[in-house]
Amino acid sequence: MSIERFSYIHSPINVKGLVLAMVGSFAPVHYGHLDAMRTAKKAVNDYFGQTDAVVFAPNSDAYVSIKLDDKHGEWNFSRRVAEFQAVKNNIGVPTFVDDITGSIPPEKSISEEVIQTIKQKLGVFAYQIVLVVGSDQIRSMRPHLDNNRAVCVIRPSFEKHMYEAAQEEWLQKAISERRYIMTPQNSPNLIISSTAIRQKLIDVRGNKV
Repeated sequence: MSIERFSYIHSPINVKGLVLAMVGSFAPVHYGHLDAMRTAKKAVNDYFGQTDAVVFAPNSDAYVSIKLDDKHGEWNFSRRVAEFQAVKNNIGVPTFVDDITGSIPPEKSISEEVIQTIKQKLGVFAYQIVLVVGSDQIRSMRPHLDNNRAVCVIRPSFEKHMYEAAQEEWLQKAISERRYIMTPQNSPNLIISSTAIRQKLIDVRGNKV
């Protein structure tokens, strides 16, 4: 199953079920990202109902440039979007990459603009969008929980972030209200890091790529 670009969709698909959305740098996208989405899909299906589609939304060049100190644009938006189309998609539902909003900052990891674009392209309502995040970014969902549900996939070696946040009242409340789901990763031995992949590319080639 291929990963379709949003810019190729000319009219809303009118998805009837839940849509999972993961926002990130994806520099590069890798199997760990897909496994996290598969994990979130299973958790959401158990809690809320059938997942109808998933969306990956790469951050803007401006955001990635700051986050990765990518001054020369090696991990530019076009490259990251194109790499999604080369990934073997085994999530099991229609999968899309948002190749629109990331080309227009704000310099944030997620914004209301991203959520609105997903709604417009897939024809879904806000309450049907479930945001997906790894446990190293558990607090990033806090501003979005009033209007959306979220799933935190507990990444191996990043459990400490979950334990620290678990002491905070906002997270306890969101979990009790079933707005924020915590779930272990499907493949507990799968530890993949975009940072490690980038470093390996530098080591092999002797320069940044």
